Amino acid sequence: MNKKSNIFPLQILSVMMAAAVLASCSAQQAGAPATSENAAPSAPPAGDNAPAGELKMLSLSPDDTGAQACTDQGMYWVEIEDGRSMIHYWDLATGQATYLCASPNCQHTDDSCTAFATSTGFAPSIGVDEEHLYLFFIDYNDGQNEYPARIEVGNLDGGDRHTLYTFGSGQTMGAGVVSDGARLYLTRSTVSPEGAYSNELISLDVNTGELTTLYSANEGYLFVLGTDGDELWIKEITTDGIHKVSTYAPATGAWTPRTEYEQEQMVGYASGPWWFQLEPDGEQVTLTATDGTQEIHLPDCFPSVQGTAGIYVEGYYHDTLFVDSVTGVEEDSSLQVKMFAINCQTGQVVEFPFTDAVTGRPLQVVGAAGPEEDILILENNAYNGTTQTSWERTFYQAIPFDDCMAGTANFTNIN
Repeated sequence: MNKKSNIFPLQILSVMMAAAVLASCSAQQAGAPATSENAAPSAPPAGDNAPAGELKMLSLSPDDTGAQACTDQGMYWVEIEDGRSMIHYWDLATGQATYLCASPNCQHTDDSCTAFATSTGFAPSIGVDEEHLYLFFIDYNDGQNEYPARIEVGNLDGGDRHTLYTFGSGQTMGAGVVSDGARLYLTRSTVSPEGAYSNELISLDVNTGELTTLYSANEGYLFVLGTDGDELWIKEITTDGIHKVSTYAPATGAWTPRTEYEQEQMVGYASGPWWFQLEPDGEQVTLTATDGTQEIHLPDCFPSVQGTAGIYVEGYYHDTLFVDSVTGVEEDSSLQVKMFAINCQTGQVVEFPFTDAVTGRPLQVVGAAGPEEDILILENNAYNGTTQTSWERTFYQAIPFDDCMAGTANFTNIN
């Protein structure tokens, strides 16, 4: 299953804290299983009636659409080069990384190139399903021009790319995005000129761009957490701070309550059929996970010295949950961070062995390639010195899953 979350290049401390605070995003807290009275949205909409395939999470997490998109065959990513955002592709079978462009004489400098994303210097995020490539542009202002949020769609080779939907004034898209091949599912937030806020679960027809509102949260906040075959994992945070988690089936419009909890009691994560609860107790964390047919319970699974604010889930790949944790604080108040890989079949917990050369923090897991998700994709940083200010670039590395867990540095550099 496909899920992951970002932290660490240069802004490690600030991003780690922003990600870890997760109170209104993917960090979740404890609670008893919800009843239909207290967790399901109050007005379940009719189904999409879509000729849908299996739902697939396109984004890294509910908090990050991501600059990379991993597939069975390889990885797409967006990179800024000389002020241009360019799309690249790495082929797992051949080991080759190229621009997403088939024109032999192309200079890859303008929008005549299928690898060209934008010249604004602000890179979009990327996602792919079985037939489409998507670019997600957030809204921003460069001081001279206002750029509304928008979604572009094209073929997997980069061709026939066009705008699928442009958001209106005061509107932003949520980070969690799911596709069933016929529609995209995500959230849309709207702030009126008077300051009124609304949040909706929406779907977009991939062929026409037609928007359907599936559910409105009024003054609450909605997040697409992940997918479970033909259902979406949806979280609503109410105005009184209650987190309600449900699954929603687009084909039927059926909502199923899963759990609800209050702030700061646990960190929760959804991937496929699995629901994970990470509950700090003192300086240790207990993991409870269920997929509806089995449950694993691992008390004192790993340390965390800052409670839920120090826990962040990177993703679930190859039956393994990857979790970052703040395990200590240095004398200069910088954070000590470790990553733990928890095998949900065996219950084995392994400290992630590979770290950044300068910061000493774990390399980020940004995805997994191959039909069995047995090739992990890691994000690393190159430096020309020994300080963070000597950073030169970010690059990606592929490593067989078993080698990674064993600490065997069998890396393939992708870019």
